[in-house]
Amino acid sequence: MATGIPNFAVRTAIRAGFDAKKTEVHGAAQRGGSVVSHVRYAPKVYSPLIPAGEADILVSLEKLEGLRWAHYVRAGGTITLNTEERVPASIDGKPVEYPKEIAPFLAGKGFIVRSIDAQAIAIELGNYRAANIVLLGTIINNDASSVAIIKNPDDNKVNGYRSGEVVDIIRSEDVKVIEIMNCRVVIERQRTGRETIKCKDLGEIASTSPAAPSGRRTPGRGPKSESSEGSLDNEGISKVGENEYEVSRELLEDVLSDPTNIIQQARVIPQEDGLRFFGIRSNSIFWKIGIKNGDTLHKINNVELNDVEKALSVFEELRSQSNFTIDFTRAGKQYTYEYNVK
Repeated sequence: MATGIPNFAVRTAIRAGFDAKKTEVHGAAQRGGSVVSHVRYAPKVYSPLIPAGEADILVSLEKLEGLRWAHYVRAGGTITLNTEERVPASIDGKPVEYPKEIAPFLAGKGFIVRSIDAQAIAIELGNYRAANIVLLGTIINNDASSVAIIKNPDDNKVNGYRSGEVVDIIRSEDVKVIEIMNCRVVIERQRTGRETIKCKDLGEIASTSPAAPSGRRTPGRGPKSESSEGSLDNEGISKVGENEYEVSRELLEDVLSDPTNIIQQARVIPQEDGLRFFGIRSNSIFWKIGIKNGDTLHKINNVELNDVEKALSVFEELRSQSNFTIDFTRAGKQYTYEYNVK
């Protein structure tokens, strides 16, 4: 259940004079899991948790989730199903058939089942968001290879798309990228036609045109320690050598669990030999690992960073690494930083 629904239910109950409590579990949604919420209201509520088999109403925004959580509903209780069908991320791409006739099956178990097309209702209300799309930023190039960085907030999947490409992280309908501009993208939905989406307020994310190559790189020793680097201690990362850092696993999990946290933390300009970083936010993952404004990142774990899409996937993969290296250029000199994750 989306978090807005339980909030609305609690406020309504309180205004009607009831005591109301809610609880929700949504952390797993960042990895393709469900958002599950419990709401209870009565003259006096002592706990928000509803025991299995005692819920009066179940609202499911996807049919299969309604089937999954039906055991929480009492005999004769009501189950409201959105007619949308979405394959769970855990089995996406596997040869598994989506269950048929979910509503009749539940009705046969003694539940009162109501099916609604929430997408059609939203379209009629003029606020269609069934195919949720968030524009995180745009990488503007002089040629035809400009890229729109798009996120599906339902499962937090992020990918980059060029003009003419289908946004494959949206499965509820066909969405195609038509035109990419500075922090604006024209998309075409199969159901409602063309519309323009804009960057969220995430700071300066969209890049300008690519700058000239950063020039010849010459090997150099690590840059001198600065107060900003010294302050990294006790922030989940410590500098243990001239070019060596120790990173806590907890920090890495925290900052990399949501791809949005990566793309919004700096302004990135593609170069011929890597990605140049500007506008790095304090306490961002880049700041914490010692990257500075003007640095050009060439490789992570020897994987060349020749576009933003690849960089996003490489950063996400760091969550499972016990150590990694970053090759970059600063002020014309090449450096390699080593990181141990503990």
